[in-house]
Amino acid sequence: MPRLASMNLLVVNGPNLNLLGTREPSIYGTATLADLEAQWQTLGDRLGISITAFQSNHEGTLIDAIHEARTTFDGIVLNAGALTHYSLALADAVVACELPFVEIHISNVHEREEWRHHSVLSEHADAVIVGRGTDGYLNAIAHLHASLTHPPVTRQYGTHGSAMLDLRTPSSQGPHPAVILIHGGYWRRIWLRDIMDPMAVDLLDHGFATVNIEYTTGPSSFPAALDDVNDAVSWVLDNATNFGIDADRVILVGHSAGGYLALQTGHSRDDLAGIVGLGSVVDLPSVKLDVADGDPAEAFLGGDAVAIPNVWDAAAIKGTPQIPTKLIHGTDDVDVNPIHAEMYVQRTMGQAALVVLGGVGHMELIDPADPSWPSVVAAVEGFVSR
Repeated sequence: MPRLASMNLLVVNGPNLNLLGTREPSIYGTATLADLEAQWQTLGDRLGISITAFQSNHEGTLIDAIHEARTTFDGIVLNAGALTHYSLALADAVVACELPFVEIHISNVHEREEWRHHSVLSEHADAVIVGRGTDGYLNAIAHLHASLTHPPVTRQYGTHGSAMLDLRTPSSQGPHPAVILIHGGYWRRIWLRDIMDPMAVDLLDHGFATVNIEYTTGPSSFPAALDDVNDAVSWVLDNATNFGIDADRVILVGHSAGGYLALQTGHSRDDLAGIVGLGSVVDLPSVKLDVADGDPAEAFLGGDAVAIPNVWDAAAIKGTPQIPTKLIHGTDDVDVNPIHAEMYVQRTMGQAALVVLGGVGHMELIDPADPSWPSVVAAVEGFVSR
């Protein structure tokens, strides 16, 4: 597996982003550009990446900076501001530069003015991150780090465009145990598989092949999302021999809403070695109690329980898992109440186990740098140890 001896990333910000902290803080937050640059440097230091930040309000200056990046940097994180929507010259620059780049927007541009919906950059970007606030920069840096140091094999496992997976296999002799990763995000389109990249890389270094999957998200994405997960599992099992994977040691790991999909899969099939749910959604009616801005479960299913009771009934996790299952939940999880995990274990009559981690929140469970991470690795390894 190729590795870079060192990595240099350029973070480029376009017009008006020098005003972060004071410019429409309800949309862009209160952190200044200097505050963000300090965060990027902290992450860079942790990952062994050199981060250079650049900002300009002038199109030509930004183009010059991207041209100069060709011989100095390994990748670019680009928030071009309003230039995103019309600067073909900037698009030409990133194409000519031939460096991987991630397009980022602090706000969800797809839910703002219509003119913001179109980007001339997206078709050329390796990833597009929108609507995650300023954390999107950190996600972009982590994604470039993972894709450059541990480049995946990307395949389409289904018939529609979002049915994609990133496969990484250890350099050692196989066949290897494998982990299929299902990201969370309450089935909202702003959350994509890139948030699981750090997990994929770390588990790879623990000797696992990792399969990081994308699936159908957005309004009324049930049951398509669940169908996608089943298709992805079948693809991995069908192609195990081709990629040095031990089909008898494949684990499904889901976080948050991805945990719901993993558990549902474990209730309907018996051909996996184990299921690990991290901060999992296990009770759809309770989602609206945990989330301040609307009801993601209602959006996921396409209506409320009164209007479409049959859909809610079909989406409920019923019975007991057919696959060995372990849930891990933090006591400080404010996104998914841990009481639901406890109730799930009780109603499955001991067929699922639960590990409760004190002082741990929601996103910490997918962060290999967090003290809770060894518990996640132990759970995965426990299903495949021989």
